[in-house]
Amino acid sequence: MTARGIAILLLVSALGGGHIALGQTSAPPPTAAEILAGMRPSGTTSGFVLRTRLVRTAPGLAKPEVQQMLIKGRRVGDTFKVLCQILWPPAVKGRALYTEVSSNRTMSGFIFEPPDTVTPLTPEKMSEPLFGSDVSVGDMAEDFWQWPGPVVAGEETVDKRACRIIEFHAPAGASTNCLRVKVWISPDVASPLRVEKFRADGQLMTRISAQRLVKQSTNRLAVATRLVEIPARQSRVVIETTGGSGDADVPEVDFTLEKIKGWLHDDASASTHSPGRSPPGPE
Repeated sequence: MTARGIAILLLVSALGGGHIALGQTSAPPPTAAEILAGMRPSGTTSGFVLRTRLVRTAPGLAKPEVQQMLIKGRRVGDTFKVLCQILWPPAVKGRALYTEVSSNRTMSGFIFEPPDTVTPLTPEKMSEPLFGSDVSVGDMAEDFWQWPGPVVAGEETVDKRACRIIEFHAPAGASTNCLRVKVWISPDVASPLRVEKFRADGQLMTRISAQRLVKQSTNRLAVATRLVEIPARQSRVVIETTGGSGDADVPEVDFTLEKIKGWLHDDASASTHSPGRSPPGPE
């Protein structure tokens, strides 16, 4: 399964990957492709539904800003679709980002602002804040995980865990203002401990770090909470996965504009919340 940006980080944590072999002294070190293959979910799934909580802090804010977001994904053949939609607070409920990546890696989509504003997704939009947060549209949507030719760029310890660093470079024509991405992968954690994104001039754009790890049923660790830092803005966004399923039957109709608009008045949307959890709110 393919997916994008932060969405794939959350999905891999929810599903758990296969064994990630970082190499042994008696064997040749693994290639970047082999390490990344170990992160793919061991089961098969055509869709996922995840509920997340975003908390933003920055100089000048009197108190943290909190949003809750529903993220849905569905694979249809070689096409992968992702929808991010705000659950809470009520003032911005229903705002949505829809992205679709086709088999030739062409990205399309739109940003929806209730009640009827639809803005096509363009390369210029990728650097804009997502729903007023400091997470950009590109942070959530871009397809760097599928950029060709990833390489092993070294080793480093992150939070006392040995990691291999995988480096990606954007191919010509990619819809992104980020041209290089570094990912830190540990063998006993189901998704990266750190991701750093750089502009063409080498400036660090975004750092995404694991903050809280939880043990899965497979006894591997998964990242439950991530910290997104934007050095140029001196701001921090904490993203926590609070519920959902990494293996879900998501109807095709959920990604239509009519359904996205209608969701604002559809009480059935409550069925996407995790069993036993309270309605959307600041928690």
